[in-house]
Amino acid sequence: MSVFAREQKMLNPALPGAYPFETPFHVGFLGALFKPEKSIFLFDPLLVLAVVLCAVAWRRFRPEIRAYLIAFSVLLFAYICFYATFTVWSGDFAWGDRYVSTAAQLVAFITVPLADEASCGAWRDRLDIRSHAYRGQRVRPAFVGDVLVPARDLSNGHASAIRRSSSRCE
Repeated sequence: MSVFAREQKMLNPALPGAYPFETPFHVGFLGALFKPEKSIFLFDPLLVLAVVLCAVAWRRFRPEIRAYLIAFSVLLFAYICFYATFTVWSGDFAWGDRYVSTAAQLVAFITVPLADEASCGAWRDRLDIRSHAYRGQRVRPAFVGDVLVPARDLSNGHASAIRRSSSRCE
């Protein structure tokens, strides 16, 4: 038993024997996924897009991207499982499930570049990245592979969104 649990039981002998891990597993696990006040899908909606992208375009992802998604999805699953039986599995008084929010954001972080790559730049073309808002800037981020780097278009003095696409998009 941890020092914290032992001292809390000394202060309040009415605490359950398994304190601070007495919540039934299914309550914490399903609560983190689907409870309206704490659902990771509600507070990190890019996770839904990440799941859809993985289902639709998994074979088109490079091995590095697959490894990233697998590693951080396993991390997210491990966090949810670890905190599922904790007394306050959701980290009460916080919006969403605060204990798993970092792991959820790491999975969701890569979703927008993956969606753009899966559509072979169609989103970027529809949004017309060379919009008027960017015309005065000298350096603007551009995607090269999956890394955000500054790119310069020396022909007109303005930054341009240069993305060296792979052969599957050409």
